[in-house]
Amino acid sequence: MKNNFYHFAVIGLSSLGMLMSSTIHAAKAHAHADILKTAHDYALQIAQQHNSNGKIHIDTGTLDSRLSLQQCSIPLEAFESPNAKTIGNTTVGVRCDGDKSWKLYVPVKISVMQKVAVLSRGVARNSVISRSDFELQEKDISALHRGYYSKPERLIGKISKTTLRSGTTLTPGHIENPLAIKKGSTVLIVADVSGIQVRMKGKALKSGEIGDWIQVQNLSSNRKIEGKIIKDGIVGVML
Repeated sequence: MKNNFYHFAVIGLSSLGMLMSSTIHAAKAHAHADILKTAHDYALQIAQQHNSNGKIHIDTGTLDSRLSLQQCSIPLEAFESPNAKTIGNTTVGVRCDGDKSWKLYVPVKISVMQKVAVLSRGVARNSVISRSDFELQEKDISALHRGYYSKPERLIGKISKTTLRSGTTLTPGHIENPLAIKKGSTVLIVADVSGIQVRMKGKALKSGEIGDWIQVQNLSSNRKIEGKIIKDGIVGVML
């Protein structure tokens, strides 16, 4: 769709459909502007339902000048096309259910401008992200296929996985949660035994974030068990 976006349309004809026949040329053709407006309005409605925080722009391009469909006797109707998307390049179905029925798929591009986090200065690998490291800039999120961050609080305190340059639009692939436990560190193992909470010291055999399952070693019995990191330095286990 990239190269022929402005001149491409997929035509689907019903049993009574007509396309570029001498009969159609003899009859009054339906205005392309009305077809495009029908597709535009439908795409805008769908985009607004799914992207309430951004500025939406719909580009329907143009239809092939040779396309001639008979004037519909009733208002056109738009419908969702197969594999339709709510952002980026997609298509919208437009049909006539009048005396002479026809339908076609109109290519549209849905752009949504939204403020997202962009680094205002470079950061090194394993750096803790602070609010001064990034700013919010308006970007077309339909082009940000690897994700983005629009809420600063979801970035602050996270760790950069690699060295990142100034001007980088931050994505989930660039950052990770800070480690709650490092391999080899002393941890508190918490177990619930018959309704009684038992605490014991242990050694982490693996690093992890809150919510990760890691293996720990009970320093009293040397027993190795698996538990879930519930807080910094605390692992919950089931005995």
